[in-house]
Amino acid sequence: MINRKIAVAAVGFFVLLNLMAGDRNPLPEVKYERYRLANGLDVILVEDHSVPIVGVNINYKVGSKNERPGKTGFAHLFEHMMFQGSKHFDDDYFKPLEEVGAYVNGGTNTDRTRYLEIMPSAYLERALYMESDRMGFLLDAMTQERLSNQISVVQNERRQRYDNAPYGTVREKMLAVLYPPDHPYHWTTIGSMADLQAATLDDVKDFFRTYYTPNNANLCIAGDFDPKIAKDLVEKYFGAIPPGPPVARLDRWVPTLPGEVVLAIEDRVQLPRTYIAWHAPAWYAADDAALDVFGQVLGGGKTSRLYRRLVYDLQIAQEATAYDDASQLAGLFWMVLTPRPGHTLEEVEKEASAVLAEALDKGITKQELDRVVTQVTAEKVRAMERVGGFGGLSDRMNSYVHYLGSPDRFRWDLQRYLDLTPEAVNAAARRTLGPNRVVARVTPSAKMAPSTSDLAKNVDRTVMPGPGPAGAFRLPTSQRFTLSNGLAVMLVEQHEVPVVEARLVLPGGSGADPAERPGLADLTAAMLTEGAAGRTSQQIAEAAEGLGAELSAEADYDAVTASLSALRDRIEPSLALLADVVVRPDFPAAELERLKKARLVQFQQNQDRVTYLGQVATARVLYGDGPYGHLPSGTAEGISAASLEDLKTWWGRYGVPAGATLVVAGDLTKAEALPLLEKAFSGWKGGPRPELPVPAAPEAPGRTLYLVDKPGAAQSMIFCGHPGLARTSPDYVLARLANEALGGGGAGRLFQNLREDKGYTYGAYSTFQFRRGAGPFMAYASVATAVTAPAVSEFLKEIGGVTGDRPVTEREFEFCKSSLVNGYAQGFETPSQVADKLSGAVLYGLSEDALESFPADVAAQNLEGVRGAAKRTIHADRLAVVVVGDRSKVQADLEKLGLGPAVLLDQEGHRIPPSA
Repeated sequence: MINRKIAVAAVGFFVLLNLMAGDRNPLPEVKYERYRLANGLDVILVEDHSVPIVGVNINYKVGSKNERPGKTGFAHLFEHMMFQGSKHFDDDYFKPLEEVGAYVNGGTNTDRTRYLEIMPSAYLERALYMESDRMGFLLDAMTQERLSNQISVVQNERRQRYDNAPYGTVREKMLAVLYPPDHPYHWTTIGSMADLQAATLDDVKDFFRTYYTPNNANLCIAGDFDPKIAKDLVEKYFGAIPPGPPVARLDRWVPTLPGEVVLAIEDRVQLPRTYIAWHAPAWYAADDAALDVFGQVLGGGKTSRLYRRLVYDLQIAQEATAYDDASQLAGLFWMVLTPRPGHTLEEVEKEASAVLAEALDKGITKQELDRVVTQVTAEKVRAMERVGGFGGLSDRMNSYVHYLGSPDRFRWDLQRYLDLTPEAVNAAARRTLGPNRVVARVTPSAKMAPSTSDLAKNVDRTVMPGPGPAGAFRLPTSQRFTLSNGLAVMLVEQHEVPVVEARLVLPGGSGADPAERPGLADLTAAMLTEGAAGRTSQQIAEAAEGLGAELSAEADYDAVTASLSALRDRIEPSLALLADVVVRPDFPAAELERLKKARLVQFQQNQDRVTYLGQVATARVLYGDGPYGHLPSGTAEGISAASLEDLKTWWGRYGVPAGATLVVAGDLTKAEALPLLEKAFSGWKGGPRPELPVPAAPEAPGRTLYLVDKPGAAQSMIFCGHPGLARTSPDYVLARLANEALGGGGAGRLFQNLREDKGYTYGAYSTFQFRRGAGPFMAYASVATAVTAPAVSEFLKEIGGVTGDRPVTEREFEFCKSSLVNGYAQGFETPSQVADKLSGAVLYGLSEDALESFPADVAAQNLEGVRGAAKRTIHADRLAVVVVGDRSKVQADLEKLGLGPAVLLDQEGHRIPPSA
């Protein structure tokens, strides 16, 4: 059993003892129980009673590497099919789990497919019932109609992530050259459109019978459960499922290239880009960790050599990165270079080659190695905070079983890095990064075109399991105090892991931007880490990495937040670094000019992203020139006009302790925190915070169609919205419930209609974005170009229905209420989550018990109240419908929907005159 309040809570002390003993590995051994059912299912149990939630993770040893030419995309397609229903629950898989507040997801890569749930511990049995039913009885419910629907959904996902994304198909083209046709990595996980379209029912059934079997899977349960009960439930639900045929295991297979291969690719992008890939060792092979370190030193962030030379010093590149990308059979080492306008691929490649050559010739330094290893250590410590989800404890343990055969390889995994020397890293890089490589140069296209136990016998699968014993959830208790300079502090002690999270909340975000300087708050926030207390941007980044800390500052609509994530044993210098950037920012002029240039290029790159264009247009349509009428990043015009004096003036007004709050959560007591915070922040002075009026909510006009032309787009991005509610609205809870029914998740009407029924999209959702003023209500999806108008019609039907002739039903109401109440505890598992939740409460002036009372507030609502709130807060007759897509293909059909002639918008959301 691992109880983090006992075992992992000791990691801070464990770290100290290890350091004193010369052991640099701070990770504890994870206590677990592992056993195997008679049918071959591999089971791992990890107890953790910190929070009454449990993570269930089932890993199938099948990925795109198990496919064959002409049958690609099957593993990923099956990930979708597994959510469509099985014999004893012949309906959408999300419904019974989201109903009890569970997080549900799945993922497929080249090597494996896993499915995961995080839920209240009382509902562990339900998750095991559902997972076992689709393992044992999926084929009983599989139909051609469902297969055809999910093929359409996956094709839309391909359009969204590959065909309609900038540089989206480059990797696919490179893999086809890097790997021979008979290599399992020759194709991408998503597969080809042709193979997906040609998939037959028999094809996918055969694939399922081969790979989705108990003897080809491992199940990990981590969290708040009784091990005897859990073992009985696993036997009860999985024990009678027969094993499948033995599956052949592929050996590692790293191909070789005869020399350099060069690809010339045209794409619908604003900027050219070079991709360079070398073959590298597989994951966990001898040189894997060394190449990971070399990649981070070469191109892993602001302290990397490529960034310093190409982006920072010469300012010829917008991006310059390098990284090791290992998989089970083989790996790749990548370098990606994007020149700034006015500079060429040849120029950035020449400089990058010089940086690489120097690194290979002279090697990396001990200081660089130590900095990267500290970062890796911090990442692996933080990975132990969560019991479930992608990268959580259950997922990591299943991953170790899959790749290494043993679940607790945390310390071994980290030790690979701790044992490295500069010489070992340099030798691995020299062995790998030679002349044999693939170089792809992407240029903008001219036209921008597009044996069974007793428990397992006689299980009644016709009855959905209800809740089991429920663990007690207690929201963390906060302690409030004030520093000598007036800075308010809210502290929550959480001693499960040796991590401390801090959020300095400064009211006055982009909503306080001057009208002629949109983006000023976010630009000012970004400049805080670009020079402070006499340290340069590079020195600040090096200091943070050397401490294993994560430091950032950014603006949203209502506040600037400076954030710190620090290891417990390095909290004092980490807090001092946070204080330096907030209390003593230098605002160096040269850094401002460099940052402005980078942001202006980013605006140019964003013209390739349909989601961004839709967000920009929707904000301007809904809020005009008001405080919420632009994204926090602002506009090119606003950033261009911002001067150093503008930033200093803005920070002088809003970067003051008065009215600010520092939220601290993690492995720190008040007795420890108070002197540390006084030492760090007592020198921070300033006047009173300016009055921050609540932005007025503009009146939404009648329904109007807006269109942003994106020639050649493979998909259309749809936003339907109007000004909504402030966070302090009395309708907050009721609006959350109404939106949950409409589009809050996989069980919402929008998702069920546009994805599960029609197959128009990869996902369709709706949300209220609550702010100090009336944030927007928005429903959105990315759909295939050919179905743009029908999709908009379905949006209008569903939004109109939930407020009109098809109000929220009793069943939907109970589902949504249960989902919000039961899922609430998941938001308080880690110090980072707690700090974020409390920061929001502070910012919006919520009462002391607002977070504590939310589940009870939801449980107290009734159906009529939700129906009334839907009518008050969601206005189908006032929707702005914003579509970003290929005007030549979608405008005519859209204008037949009765929304009137399309109002054409440019890429900044401004109206284009009819004569233009």
